[in-house]
Order: sequence, then C-alpha cells, then structure tokens
Amino acid sequence: MKTVNTTINLIFISLLLFITACSSSDEAEVIETDDPVEETELRFRSVTQNVTFDVCTSQYCSIKQIAFLNEEVGYAVTGVQLYKTNTGGETWEYLLNQDIVGRLIPLTEELMFLNVYDGILKTTNGGSSWTNSPTRPFGFICESTGSINPGIIEFVDSSNGFIQDKCDRGQLYKTSDSGNSWERIFNSDNDITEFHFRDANNGFVIVNDILYLTENAGQDWTEKDFLPNTFDYVIEKGNFFLFPDGTSNVDKPNLDNPNSTVTTFDVNQNGDIAVILYDDSLAANNWQLMLYINNETPEWIRVDQLPDLNDPISVYSAISLTNEKSMYIGESRSGVLLKYYVE
Repeated sequence: MKTVNTTINLIFISLLLFITACSSSDEAEVIETDDPVEETELRFRSVTQNVTFDVCTSQYCSIKQIAFLNEEVGYAVTGVQLYKTNTGGETWEYLLNQDIVGRLIPLTEELMFLNVYDGILKTTNGGSSWTNSPTRPFGFICESTGSINPGIIEFVDSSNGFIQDKCDRGQLYKTSDSGNSWERIFNSDNDITEFHFRDANNGFVIVNDILYLTENAGQDWTEKDFLPNTFDYVIEKGNFFLFPDGTSNVDKPNLDNPNSTVTTFDVNQNGDIAVILYDDSLAANNWQLMLYINNETPEWIRVDQLPDLNDPISVYSAISLTNEKSMYIGESRSGVLLKYYVE
C-alpha cells in the first residue's frame, strides 16, 4: 500500500465537502432466468447509481467497499469519502471526509467504526460526530517496505474490537475500550489469512489453511475442521465455500473453466452467495455475476454478463448482497455502482 499524500488529498477533498450525491438511474434490460426459486422465477433488473457524482480517475476516489445493513440503508467507502443511502441507493448523502485506509464497520445505523490515517474513528450517532482513538498496537510504518500499517480492524460492539498487524501478519490484538488500549491475543510466525469474531469472546483465525477457534477472547485456541453453527460466516476455500458446522460445502461456479476465478463475493444472512467471476483468457466479456440461492433446492444461477470496463486497469472490486438478494457492485477508479435487484 502506498503512503497517502495527506496535503494533496486535503486540497482535493476541500472541493468536495458540501457535495451531496444523488443517483441518476439508467435502467438496463430485464434479465430473466429459468431457475425456479420458491416456485417463482427470479427476474432481475439492473440500474446504474452515481454515488460520488465526480469523475474518478485514481485509487483514492474509487468505491472500495460497499456495506448494506438492510434493503434501504447502506454505505459506500472511497479512499477519502464516506457516503450513506437511506433509499436503497437511489440517493446518497455525504457523511465524512478523511484519508480512509481501511474498512468501515457499521454495526448499526448509529454505531460505526472506520479505519483512517490518523486512527480509528467511532460514531454513536450515525456519523453526525466522530471520536478518534489514535492508538494502534504496532508501528504505523512497515520497516521492511516503508508502507503505512493501519492494520485490519473488526469491532463486535461499542467497546470490543480486534486488529491484525499488516506488517507482521501473524499478530492479532484485542481492545476492550474502543481502541484506546490493546493486548495481543494471537502470535504466529506465519500469516493470519483470515479472522473473524462473532462477539467479544468467540472467534477464529486461519493460519496455513488451519482453522483455530477461541471461546475466551483469545486466551486459548483450538484447532477445528469447521466453525460451529453459532457462527454466521462462510469461509472461502480453494474450490468451494465452507458453511458453519461443515453441513454444506458449496462448490464455486464455473470450476470446469480453469481461466475463470472468483475475484470477490459476499454472503447474506440467508446463506445466499453473490460472486463476481473473471476470465482472463477472453479479450472481452470477462466478467460474470453469479448468485447461489440457498433454499430447499440450492443452485447457482447466472445473473448477468457484466459490462466491459473501459479503463484497462479497472476491475470490479466490491460487492454487497442484501437479504432480499439485491446486489451492489463497485468498479475501481469509478464513483458509480451497478445495482441488480429482484422485481
């Protein structure tokens, strides 16, 4: 990750402080499928939504994260801006201007955490005001690379959170006071490739493709084959998705095509999985949107062939799936989203 040039960004950002971005919607053709879902047919419609309202040509204004709490309330995060919608993406409200270096954690519409250049921000009033916890349990610059080290954060409530060191990736820390102090709870010579906590005590890490589980906030760790069913989390493996309790290993779509790979995915609370596939062997039509329907007769359906990207270094980099199967897709170096929703 490159070091953020704060001075340049702040000059650019100041021009955007009072922009409220409203979407302009260009309806695409209705996409019908022949796949029955609960004795009905899924029929998707796609629409383009402008979030930032600005021409985006750099990584800093790209929409790098999309997070929806429900069908109406969601957030879009760029490198320097945070936006919110209360209308399912039809209109967007500008919330915050910062050098954003990590994820937004929206626990509720009122309670959110955001990893920024100067620390970890917290709001308890939906973004009307923010407090900053500047303390991180490791150096902010990686000695080996010179890149910044904001860590990878996750919070489970207003006080308890976790952060992984991005320089020494085998280190995981816990806070019980919203990030003002930290204690190390996992130490490995090998990288943690994934971690998640469902509450202050119960969580897991994956190291060398081995799953370790804790039930006491990291005091003890036990090797497991899969997560217990108390977790609402799906783990991506080499060629399948692993559900809790190991009851369902969902093969990834299009595995018979060795050139087709999953670039990003999201899972809703129903166990549906939205996947973006990329085929690097094609000169055009590289991107596909697939959806796994987790019902009594689960199956993958092809939702759409995504539009080709005009910018040769752009990718479809973010996706969010709601419980109602609406899918929001972000393109790098762009301030717009593609939305697919069931009619």
